[in-house]
Amino acid sequence: MLTSVWYFCQVILGLPYGPAIDMWSLGCILSELQTGMPLFPGENEADQLACIMEVLGPPPSVVLELASRRRLFFDSKGNPRCITNSKGKKRRPGSRPLSTALNTDDLDFVDFIGRCLDWNSSLRMSPDEALQHIWLRSCSSQRISSQPFRDIESVLHEDIGCPEEYDDPLEDSGTFLPSIL
Repeated sequence: MLTSVWYFCQVILGLPYGPAIDMWSLGCILSELQTGMPLFPGENEADQLACIMEVLGPPPSVVLELASRRRLFFDSKGNPRCITNSKGKKRRPGSRPLSTALNTDDLDFVDFIGRCLDWNSSLRMSPDEALQHIWLRSCSSQRISSQPFRDIESVLHEDIGCPEEYDDPLEDSGTFLPSIL
């Protein structure tokens, strides 16, 4: 998956960022895996921000106050500037619910993604919180309960069809190595 630096709301707005930006990425990646399409398919920074606002609504004032690039995208009152993409489409903030964008009625999944995509990076779900989230825990328990544990050696030999003469992958006969001197 290819991502551009302007994919992230913090980068577009000129906000400081840290590890929480990875949770934003996780939300976008899981969304794309769910739908087969990017959640925010912007053509450039302005359109990208418009795509984000269409789903998440405008950023809260506490976020805008810290944004060094806010004047590029918002007026003096904090209202988003009207953006029209190359196809003439205007996106209205908050007009596309996250569940619609994700094409799912799984409320736990929608909540998980929404918590990954909080405008305020300090309120965004942390990796530890994600591991405890009901959606991820239910996915994990379904997978574990539906598949019995198999050790890695049996998986490698069975699924790959590894011949017996290669039982010890670390054993090196040296016959295939060219002479260095």
